Amino acid sequence: MMRSIFFILCAVYISACSTVDHVRLYSGPKLPPAQEVTLQLPEHFDAIEFDGYAIPQTSLKFRTGDMPLVIPPGEHKLIIQYHDIWNLDDENHEAVTSGHIVFRFTAKAGEIYRLIHDPIANYEAALLFAKNPNVTLQSQTQNFVGSHLTKTNPLVFNQTKSEPVRYPNLEQLKFWWQQATQYEKDEFNVWLTNGQ
Repeated sequence: MMRSIFFILCAVYISACSTVDHVRLYSGPKLPPAQEVTLQLPEHFDAIEFDGYAIPQTSLKFRTGDMPLVIPPGEHKLIIQYHDIWNLDDENHEAVTSGHIVFRFTAKAGEIYRLIHDPIANYEAALLFAKNPNVTLQSQTQNFVGSHLTKTNPLVFNQTKSEPVRYPNLEQLKFWWQQATQYEKDEFNVWLTNGQ
């Protein structure tokens, strides 16, 4: 298993150092073209994970078009994410990102799969799409609808206790104190002492 991860990382790194025309997401000997499966990853989507392994982003960044991802046939799990930067005016821009979109599918040898989604023509459409992306992985013979996992806000404290909390702000302070580094705790204590 570690050997597979190492091979994937090395393959992606080596391919990033040269002109990249595809990314192979499997280890072992190269399959004949008729046995490989191709996933066309659109420019504004990032491939996050494939079959439980994180996909290094080095070869997927700074591209200006679809990136073919080559995989073997069989059952797979692919996690992608919409990500684009929109110019609001001459001086302002904003990144729009969806939550993870998960596909569980059985790929057929020799097939080419494309991500099909509603057009995203402007910033407002991008915001709507990011909140509720409707994406299908489609080949000539198959369609798989992606499941959208809503993004969580790391600044929101999620209550895990079953009984109501009498002082929710206190619970949230305790939660963040436990997450803080020693440096952050020291700085917070200085702030408490000085009132700044």
